[in-house]
Amino acid sequence: MKRWRGSRRWQVILVLGLIASIVTYQLHAYADSYPWLEDMTLDVKIETDTTIYEWEYENPNSFEYEEGSLIKRGEKAKDSFEHLLQVLDLTQSQITDDMVSELSKEFKQIRRISARRVDGDHCLQTWVWNHSGNDE
Repeated sequence: MKRWRGSRRWQVILVLGLIASIVTYQLHAYADSYPWLEDMTLDVKIETDTTIYEWEYENPNSFEYEEGSLIKRGEKAKDSFEHLLQVLDLTQSQITDDMVSELSKEFKQIRRISARRVDGDHCLQTWVWNHSGNDE
């Protein structure tokens, strides 16, 4: 009977080890998908002819989204931020015309896009895109 209990104990330890491995892998995959969660702060602003949209993140879990005078916080703001960062690739050194074109499908008449990040080493990085006015 003692052997069964010892064997059972190892089974439980093995299952707990597998669960811990899966959770660790999923957390790592999530961090890879959204590496900006490691930043100290991240602010993104899109200015259109009619509205200013702003996303603010402060580590570890403060999210805010502003659309004109409407303010959202928490999970809704985080979801909006994640949606935005699927298009706005801040691993690039600049905001590209392709990113702006994709964002223009949701935000009409974009005049300016700016992003400001302070990473975990407290280094500041900024991106700015201004409408050139040539296509009017």
